[in-house]
Amino acid sequence: MDFQLDFRRGWSLQSGLGGKIKVEPADFVVEEQFDEAFSGGGEHLYLQIRKIGQNTHWVAEQLAKMAGVRNKEVGYAGRKDRFAVTTQWFSVPTPHEIDDISSIEGCELLDVQRHSRKLRPGDHRANLFRIRVTQLQGDMETRYEILEKISKYGFPNYFGPQRFGREAANLERGWNALQQGRRLKGRQSGMYLSALRSWIFNRVLDRHITAGNWSDICEAELPWSGPLWGRGCNKPTASENPIESEVVGQAHELCNYLEHSGLDQDRRVLLAQPTKFSLLDHDSDSLKIEFELGKGQFATELLTEFGAEESM
Repeated sequence: MDFQLDFRRGWSLQSGLGGKIKVEPADFVVEEQFDEAFSGGGEHLYLQIRKIGQNTHWVAEQLAKMAGVRNKEVGYAGRKDRFAVTTQWFSVPTPHEIDDISSIEGCELLDVQRHSRKLRPGDHRANLFRIRVTQLQGDMETRYEILEKISKYGFPNYFGPQRFGREAANLERGWNALQQGRRLKGRQSGMYLSALRSWIFNRVLDRHITAGNWSDICEAELPWSGPLWGRGCNKPTASENPIESEVVGQAHELCNYLEHSGLDQDRRVLLAQPTKFSLLDHDSDSLKIEFELGKGQFATELLTEFGAEESM
């Protein structure tokens, strides 16, 4: 199956735009926004950690070793970028206090709380980003126009390339396993199946933009959505149905596999709308922006709207 990942952009239809992100970790700052009130007691120790150059899963493993618990007992609300400066919460089931994590390279302990339950994926409200883009190309006026449109309307709510793995490996491995009748288990199962149905969603959104529906999506009173495929029924609206039926028909074999893989069908909005959007700095070859995105939305997709790519 041809898993092409070149999806149509909403605003940056002009050529000649480009730029680099993550030239330095400090160019990509992420702060988890977590509103839940802590109980002040309970078996779970909550640690707010700022990390530089480390991935979330690795930090969780180090905390598990430090507390003497299994890796899967350490909780976090979401995975954050490795090549970045990120702040997030971890939960550890331990009666003991942890006030020194200096042995975990690249990590700084900011706060410690107690709570009654494990931290789980999606428990955070949003993520706040402060991002610098360098080596910009194209004219400043075009970039201003795109930034204004993103601020006013939003941007295509694609799943980012990290969902699909390096060179689409998650898609290929998941697809091969399904075709061979192999049962996917554990973390591998969730990763591969999520990648496959995320790709279907992206294809639907891509086709809507190609078909000229982007302005309608941006200006609609009720949000347009696309499918997260699985068993059950989540009917599209009359406006959404023609494109959705076309894409699902083209990927009918994959959709059939997903329906029998234990996933329940759901829907995801096609338009991501950042809040607290602000242009902090801008000159001829760089800019710095700040914005907040809801969980499950990808800052890299916003940045791709004016041609920014990772430097690595």
